[in-house]
Amino acid sequence: MKTGRFSVGETLLTIGFVWEGNNKGSLYRRPYQAGLFGIDVAAVVKIEVMELTVVEHHKVPSEFDDEGATPTYDGYVLKDKDGNRWLNQYPYASYSQTSDHNNRVFRRYSVDKNPEQPTVNCTELLDSFLDDVESAIPQLEQKMHTAAFKSARQGIKQMLPSLKAIVREAYLQAGALGYDILTTRTECGFARLECVKR
Repeated sequence: MKTGRFSVGETLLTIGFVWEGNNKGSLYRRPYQAGLFGIDVAAVVKIEVMELTVVEHHKVPSEFDDEGATPTYDGYVLKDKDGNRWLNQYPYASYSQTSDHNNRVFRRYSVDKNPEQPTVNCTELLDSFLDDVESAIPQLEQKMHTAAFKSARQGIKQMLPSLKAIVREAYLQAGALGYDILTTRTECGFARLECVKR
């Protein structure tokens, strides 16, 4: 049964990153956005595509609701193949005035404070990430040659090869997990990417 965005029992394909100097991996940043803010995209030291399975659905309050308000938002608990718990908009929902991006972000419930290896502790739906990045690459290539982006030109030029490598690696890892990434159409006719299990 569909419960908001996801259904209990549904398996979702996600992508997460570990950045150089960020061994806890708890900060979620998209590589192309990081590059625009002067962070070296080549500093991504680990890319991990993983499956998360929805195990619980809850009605939750917003972080801005008054105490005692009736919970109206959807929150989820998920598990990975190793049994680690991941949270999506749970125990409360967090929305900005203009974005529902957190609907597609998953945070590990219990974070190892001193991991031996850099660990991914925050992920995003892979199809959402690829939709945005694959549309951003040609825009960045085009904007790189405009006067408005003159000051950012060198940074964009350095960022693009690393960004394209991240996209290639994401497709490879998704394929290894038995997924195809297909272009589908929304009800309004817009193209979007969708991860489909073979």
